[in-house]
Amino acid sequence: MNGEVWLPKNIGIVGSLRVLLVKGFHIDQDTAYSNYKKFTAESRIVE
Repeated sequence: MNGEVWLPKNIGIVGSLRVLLVKGFHIDQDTAYSNYKKFTAESRIVE
């Protein structure tokens, strides 16, 4: 959008797994990103 890159602010993962009906695992993870800096850069293609 407008030549900009958009990055995530928050990612959440929730899941559960059972192995051979014996061992169960549960995952509940939340990762937050912050303090992004806006910058500009120029590039050109050299042939």
